[in-house]
Amino acid sequence: MDSRLRELRLKKKASQGEVADAIHVTRQAYSFYESGKREPSLEMVKRLADYFGVTIDYLTGRSDIPVTPESLQIPNSLLQQMKEASPETIAEIWQYLNYLQAQKKKSQTGTEKS
Repeated sequence: MDSRLRELRLKKKASQGEVADAIHVTRQAYSFYESGKREPSLEMVKRLADYFGVTIDYLTGRSDIPVTPESLQIPNSLLQQMKEASPETIAEIWQYLNYLQAQKKKSQTGTEKS
């Protein structure tokens, strides 16, 4: 979680102190969460997820998808199609999304060959 906290904070262009103030802890306590020296309580994980606008699963590394479909503004027609899709189709869509994310990571780290 510590590397994700730092990544999210930098993406938000916030200081450790700003995050700490927003989640009602000291800067030192937040610094310990970010460095991995201390594990935040469940309540603190919830506050952090809310502050950064991500899911708890993303924050804790259980998922690489930072937001839930509900928090995105996905057209109702697409949601309806997903609800009606077979489990096999859902699995294929999931695989494709993972593939797209891997390609994006490759291009961001410069490891993709042109």
